[in-house]
Amino acid sequence: MKNDWNKYIYPESFHGFIDASSHQYNGPLLNAFGEQRGENLVNLSQQAEFDGQLLDISLLSGLYHHQHVWGKVSYEQLRYYFTSEESVVHHQIYVELNLDEISSSAAINRCAELLEYFIDTGEVSIRLLLKNAFQISQSQLIKIVRMCELSGVQRICFNDDLSLFSPSGIKRFLAALNATNYSKSLEFECAFSGVGFHTKENAIMAITSGINYIHVTASYLELAYQALPVTLLMQAFSNHNEPLNKQALQRYIMYLHGLTVDDSSLTHIGADTVNDDVNRGAVANMLKNNSVPEVELSNNIAIRFDVSANDWHVKMQLMVNGVIEELGERVHHYVLLLLAREYYQQYQTMLTRDGHVDPLLVGWVEREALHQMIGDNEAQFNVKLCRAKKHIIGAAEKLGYIEYQPLSTRQGAIRLNCGNVTVVQGSKIEFEMENWQFIDSHYTELKQA
Repeated sequence: MKNDWNKYIYPESFHGFIDASSHQYNGPLLNAFGEQRGENLVNLSQQAEFDGQLLDISLLSGLYHHQHVWGKVSYEQLRYYFTSEESVVHHQIYVELNLDEISSSAAINRCAELLEYFIDTGEVSIRLLLKNAFQISQSQLIKIVRMCELSGVQRICFNDDLSLFSPSGIKRFLAALNATNYSKSLEFECAFSGVGFHTKENAIMAITSGINYIHVTASYLELAYQALPVTLLMQAFSNHNEPLNKQALQRYIMYLHGLTVDDSSLTHIGADTVNDDVNRGAVANMLKNNSVPEVELSNNIAIRFDVSANDWHVKMQLMVNGVIEELGERVHHYVLLLLAREYYQQYQTMLTRDGHVDPLLVGWVEREALHQMIGDNEAQFNVKLCRAKKHIIGAAEKLGYIEYQPLSTRQGAIRLNCGNVTVVQGSKIEFEMENWQFIDSHYTELKQA
């Protein structure tokens, strides 16, 4: 494996990622898609080797006892379960706690007793999720750690939901946490908003400063109502000691983003297979050895560009489920053509350098660099980009592909969101891509080399 001195290495203290995709991004939509889609998402998340998936407790009753799923309840809800003598429906929960709910020593003691009561029943596992962690003082931090040690809570998640931390603040916060001399059985997690000013840098600082887990979403998109996209973090770290199965992650992201997956080929790892420690170990080994069946992608959307020899004329076709829609010759097609070519070039560069390619990490182009390639100013570029996007969305809807988004975006960069692309220049095929893989002879030669 080649060294990349510009990338971080996951330290031994970092144990993995918590999948908050469904909870913070897609959760409200899961019931609309039905129980089967929800179960598929959970199974794909497990195949990608996330360390659990966080869902609202009100969602998907059929997954309450799935060993990969963690519910989320407020402190008030937990108190209600206690006073009403009702059982907590989910067997694994994050208890969301506001600092004003533990503002005094008496309140902390009451909270510790409540957590200990439910943990001692043996029917529920509990992790603590502290909102607005930036407001925690050093003395409060010590009390919270002691409370968790006394009650039997084994993990604390610090949530920077208001995006107030800076990277140096995270470093000092975790240094203060280490100074509490906490029990070795206690582990810690961090969650950051997907569009905070320092979100990516904060997560990197947390990982390199000793945090055990980071909450992320399996997505390309940076949105305020979701966690940090895991793909952004993966770009900053080398492949050494990587905590996720990249191939399975790619399948999961594509399914989560609405690309069609053949549900019959999904591996179902349900509650009935993990009722005892022996079965749990067997499932873990199966995932670790990547012996699960492949998820077959039924990619039903494709793009073809027909380009003149001098690149002055670009025609485009959109194909959905074998039906072709002619998009004609337009100036704004050139923007999408450049994105397709950038994916191709970055793909070959990574393949030559590393001997393999992660499709999640290639194809991204800075917006400023893209409009400079075209020769437009920013305003002209934005107009072309808007027209290109609107044109292809309208054509996809006409062919029955609703809500297709032809572009993936992140802060300051975009990429083409189509895994099947053919570019023909003159009478020759420049390149062909199927399911994010290139099938031309040049690619074959590179792969063999």
